[in-house]
Amino acid sequence: MRAKMSIAGLYEYDPSIFDNFHVPEHMVQDTIVPYYDPELYISRIIFEAMDLELVYPDPAYMKKSIQLWSLGKRNVWNKMAEALTVYYNPIENYNRSETWTDTDTRTENWTDTEKRSEGWSHGGSFGDTGTVDVKRTDNLKQKTVTKNDTDMTDTTEVDGEEVNSAMAYNTDTWKNNTKTKTDNTTDRHVVTDNDVEQTTDNTGTQDTKTTNNLHHSVEENGLTDWDGTVGRTGSTGGSVTHSGNVSGNIGVTTSQQMVTQEMELRKQNQLIDIVVRDFIETFCILVY
Repeated sequence: MRAKMSIAGLYEYDPSIFDNFHVPEHMVQDTIVPYYDPELYISRIIFEAMDLELVYPDPAYMKKSIQLWSLGKRNVWNKMAEALTVYYNPIENYNRSETWTDTDTRTENWTDTEKRSEGWSHGGSFGDTGTVDVKRTDNLKQKTVTKNDTDMTDTTEVDGEEVNSAMAYNTDTWKNNTKTKTDNTTDRHVVTDNDVEQTTDNTGTQDTKTTNNLHHSVEENGLTDWDGTVGRTGSTGGSVTHSGNVSGNIGVTTSQQMVTQEMELRKQNQLIDIVVRDFIETFCILVY
């Protein structure tokens, strides 16, 4: 009788064969977590397949095979975990949720047109007539006195010397012949007293008359035309979103029947049992 290797013996020989085992996962409060503890899967596999011979008794080959097998199955296991953990009321067989939006949008266009013509005229005249008579009488006496007094004394002194020279016929040298010396002093004292008095007597009358006769006339006329168009565009609108949910039992199945079906569903669809069955069918020889 030949010896056989089970998963329990291979795990005892090399516990690392499950290091790359990918277990099912699901979402809990926006966090992905394993569906059950990974050690629970390993313990259940060893317990359920303890008496069965492995197809691959080599530890290294078995470790790689478990990694590839669990990666291929993980997406299916995750979908099962999502379905088994979704919230619902087991005694309700009718659940409908509706959301709808009412949108109201209006667009309005309008145009205001106005044409207006206005004329205006105004005028007037005014004048200015008057006479200005200005008389002026002048009685002016003017007296001018000019005094011119002079007291002048001067002294004139004249000193001179006159020399006459002669040359003999038998010489080339000039010699003094006569010499005259003059000493003359003149004193002069002049006193002048000159007073001039001038009197002017001006008497007269001046009569100036000015006459103004002014006339002004102003006339203004005007015309104002206005032709305009004002266009406006506007849009209004809004949206209202409604949501509702209707659930309950429509009456074709009793609440007791639905409770029984829920219990059978949970019993037959334990995810950990599904993973163990998949492992045995893949890695164990099912011949006794």
